[in-house]
Amino acid sequence: MTGSIVERLVPQQMGWNITSIGDPELEKQRISVASAVAFLSGLIMVCMFVLQLGFLSTYLSDPIVKAFTSGTAFHVTISQLNTMLGLRLPRLTGPFTIFKTLASIIGALSMTNIVELIISLTCLSVLIPTKEISSRFREKLRTPIPIEMIMIIVATAITFMASLDECYNVQVVGNIPTGFPKLQLPALWSIPSIIGDTIAITFVGYAVSVSLAMIYADKHRYKIDPNQELLAHGISNTIASLFTCFPSSASLATSNILDSAGSYTQLAGFFSCLVVLVVLLLIGPLFYFLPKAVLACINVTSLRQMFLQFQDLPELWRVSKMDFMVWVVTWLAVIMLNADLGLAVGVVFSMVTVICRTQ
Repeated sequence: MTGSIVERLVPQQMGWNITSIGDPELEKQRISVASAVAFLSGLIMVCMFVLQLGFLSTYLSDPIVKAFTSGTAFHVTISQLNTMLGLRLPRLTGPFTIFKTLASIIGALSMTNIVELIISLTCLSVLIPTKEISSRFREKLRTPIPIEMIMIIVATAITFMASLDECYNVQVVGNIPTGFPKLQLPALWSIPSIIGDTIAITFVGYAVSVSLAMIYADKHRYKIDPNQELLAHGISNTIASLFTCFPSSASLATSNILDSAGSYTQLAGFFSCLVVLVVLLLIGPLFYFLPKAVLACINVTSLRQMFLQFQDLPELWRVSKMDFMVWVVTWLAVIMLNADLGLAVGVVFSMVTVICRTQ
């Protein structure tokens, strides 16, 4: 969603002189606009915390949460197919994105990079069984198998030694700048143009975060404070925007990876941040030759738990056919209309069912 704002706004503001501006300057403006979205989103969340609007999460019933996260996981999976097949296709946005993306992929199948396809199939054939074994024998394993890290190290080494990026045009991560970006204000001039889209991004980001928090709270039997989530995301987005960061939210893939690894406390987040810090300051260049297809496969396989939520549908049908309808309608809306509109449709439909029940 942030990317669509940047794609729309930057060329519009630069007018007909876009061809006269170099790539570095263009990229700088695009990043600045994305940071402005993060800045405004953070302020909105902080204001929502002050007004104690965390109660809005009560409208996210269990069927809505599970349907929303399952549909979003489907979006993430489809978005990774380009990279897994080695295709260079433009990113599509708006309603029916999944269908438009699938159509463009099918039309470009003849341009598939065979080497990247082999890399993807190899990664999937290793990741899926290993994750299944780790899940089944979690109680017997002293430490989870760090298969993702192993795949990253092996794939990076093979790509470097075989020069896959040069010989077979394999997409790699490329240069990762080291050090912290300079402290600077985002593109505040763009706020009037982005406020409407930013409000939608804020609510979707909050919905994703709270939905995931509710799923794992239910799984591990603890409670969350929706207002605390607002404050945490609001502060993180506001401060991060001063360092040219994009809007942040909970990640489906990362959350599943941490859960499958047995993480329970904030200590896991601390060590994750520590690893990112080490990468930023020291070892970022070592990932230059990491194939993007490997990262795509890791993202897709980490969403396994989200797709397993379909197993709840038969039980939901037996318990409450109305909740079953809420689940299906929300999922279909997210799939067809994207996350923001799909979530809105799900909430409205759920409220309609509540009215029908009270009648």
